Amino acid sequence: MSNLSKIAEDFGRFVFPIVERINVQDVMLFGGVAKGDKNARDIDILIIHKNPKLDRFSKLLKKRKFFSTIEAILYLGREFPEIRLKENLNNEPISTLVKKKLLDTSYMNLSYFSNPEYMSLWDSLNRDPNFARNIFSYGKLYNPLTGKYDTPALSKYQLPERKIKQLENQPSP
Repeated sequence: MSNLSKIAEDFGRFVFPIVERINVQDVMLFGGVAKGDKNARDIDILIIHKNPKLDRFSKLLKKRKFFSTIEAILYLGREFPEIRLKENLNNEPISTLVKKKLLDTSYMNLSYFSNPEYMSLWDSLNRDPNFARNIFSYGKLYNPLTGKYDTPALSKYQLPERKIKQLENQPSP
């Protein structure tokens, strides 16, 4: 197991106890670490949620409204004071990832799977229209019973058929 895989698992253990308080459904690992790439340079995490505050935060992130990762974390800490985010980020491996900008988080509302308007908006904020389809094809959900990202995302989440057909009908870039 790579060091980044271990730190991703630490992140899962850090987030899982607070998911219900902030209306997070799942934490999904994707990118190089999820694929087992020994040369992965960062950890890519998707937070699947049902929280309007995380929707606002995600939009601010996509529009690059924060000058630094620390500024973004402080914003989240103000939005969710009950999780004592600043205190909880004293976990050494996670704080190191944040400081070195090696933790890349994305946020997706659960309505992505049922609301075509939200799906279109979310997809429009990503450079690659196939982004969701790609990451769900190999992404792994955090499993609190094992403390690992070992549950295939497609075992729980399916892209709506209309989205798959739409992507299949697009010309290749």
